[in-house]
Amino acid sequence: RSDRFFTIHIDQLDAATMATATPGVREGPSTWRKNLSAHLICPECKEVPPNLEFPDSHETVCGSCGLVLSDREIDMHSEWRTFSNDDQNNDDPSRVGDAANPLLNGNQLETQIAAGATGKARELYRAQNKQSSEKTNKSLLAAYKEIGALCDGFNIQKNVADTAKYLFKIVDDAKAFKGKSQDVIIAGCIFIACRQCKVPRTFTEIFAVTKVTRKEIGRIYKALEKFFTAQNLERINNVVQNGGKYSRLQMFIFSFAGMY
Repeated sequence: RSDRFFTIHIDQLDAATMATATPGVREGPSTWRKNLSAHLICPECKEVPPNLEFPDSHETVCGSCGLVLSDREIDMHSEWRTFSNDDQNNDDPSRVGDAANPLLNGNQLETQIAAGATGKARELYRAQNKQSSEKTNKSLLAAYKEIGALCDGFNIQKNVADTAKYLFKIVDDAKAFKGKSQDVIIAGCIFIACRQCKVPRTFTEIFAVTKVTRKEIGRIYKALEKFFTAQNLERINNVVQNGGKYSRLQMFIFSFAGMY
């Protein structure tokens, strides 16, 4: 019994000596490492073939019978991440956030604040609503929603609705036709979009959808046609000055509206 106590006491002294000998060294938490000596064996065929790992679906499948041995595995590899060159105005291919919507203004990375019950939350909500970019995007989203609803109610294809939205975006960016009603401009954009997408509609059909008179549709159509022609020539001149390079929004407009 005394020998056992002596042995334990000596072990404690050795541990204390080791701790005081290296006071600056602390044993941190051990890093996780994959146990290479442990093998995952299929319970059905009970063989040890090379299992197949699918990183996309996070599954491990038996190489013999195809039984799924494990799913929802955690990928321990490094995350793919690259940065764009700020001096060359390149796109950042990082997988962070949603893709930018070319139909909206700004970088679209704002934080949306909901109207809460406290006074601080209401103040933050009002302060955010005062931003000009948010107001512009809200008006654009309201117009896009109306265009989509009108096209859906008239069984017009989605590409026509997208074209009408892009045409409306051009008009809104140029701040043109300020005296015109938004409903009239939307009716003209839908009429031109139908012609651009090779599914023309008459003034009577557009009147049945938008409730805008045929006379107003004819007037806005002529005005928009002149406006888009001038915008197209201006874009062509800008492209020539920029060395023949189109911007992303210009490529979208040309591809949807067919203005080459």
